[in-house]
Amino acid sequence: MKSKFDLRHNIAFLSPESSDDLWLLSRLIEPGAEITAKTERSVYVLRGEEKVKVGRKTITLTIKLEKINFEGDVLRLGGKIISEGADHGWHTIEVRQFDEIKVCQEWKSWQIEQIKAAAVQPEPLALCVLDETEADVWIITNTAKHIAALKAPGTGKESGISHSQEFYGNVASILKNQKVKHFIIAGPGFAKEGLKKFIEERGILKISAVLSISSTGETGLQEVLKSGILKKIMKESRIAAETEAVERFLTELAKGGLAEYGLENVRVALEQGAVEIILVSEPKAREVEELLSSAKNYGAKVMIISKEHESGEKLYNLGGIAAILRFKLS
Repeated sequence: MKSKFDLRHNIAFLSPESSDDLWLLSRLIEPGAEITAKTERSVYVLRGEEKVKVGRKTITLTIKLEKINFEGDVLRLGGKIISEGADHGWHTIEVRQFDEIKVCQEWKSWQIEQIKAAAVQPEPLALCVLDETEADVWIITNTAKHIAALKAPGTGKESGISHSQEFYGNVASILKNQKVKHFIIAGPGFAKEGLKKFIEERGILKISAVLSISSTGETGLQEVLKSGILKKIMKESRIAAETEAVERFLTELAKGGLAEYGLENVRVALEQGAVEIILVSEPKAREVEELLSSAKNYGAKVMIISKEHESGEKLYNLGGIAAILRFKLS
């Protein structure tokens, strides 16, 4: 997510770049905020005594937010129009990926940290698109960088098991040298499964996903990008990070170690400088805003944990707020 803050005037300029960014904004933007954005409104004319819709036009409006809804890939922000010179009826601004909005509200430090964390570049991943005769490898971040093109040795009847193994070995060698955590193999036919088997039988690396597509080369790359698999892997990576943090807390709690939970216990630990990370269940975040805002003063990090996975449910059922400690309280 791209963001720019003018905290002197409580203003944020925001541009979400993914569904996760839209979801995050749906949790951080508060009712009562003033939202300014380009939006479409219906145009009406009077024909006699009848009001007739004749089209739509794009205008810039400001609303006072009352209703927030996130569904699919659209964030809907509804409220009364407060723009000067406009009628003061109700309007819903629809925010999609790469739209820009201006949000005026009292921004808390923990909200700003969450938005800035979303601006971090996504972890790169390696993508190999191949069939029995050729392979291409890209490194995917916000863009796709082509790093290798390989041809399988031998063609037709000359290509056999030995040649396919050599081909897989060449591809695996390139993938192994990439400094990434996630690897995707895609392509038509059976070569993708052959490469996966070759790599995993030898313990070369772990494949994150195998995807069936109809083409190779650049066309195959575009199929992968449109498939949603990259978004799924990035989301799973976020969930994995949240799960790791909650399970670390639960392990410490079980052995009576570096863990506290409950609002008052976490507050006491924070004020003594003992907190390394505060874990907050997303639905509880607004209830503990004061505590979260003071976390930075004590050098503590804040992690907002979604309820959409098992570890997130565990945290919520424990009251929704916990802490991993630097040292045990006396």
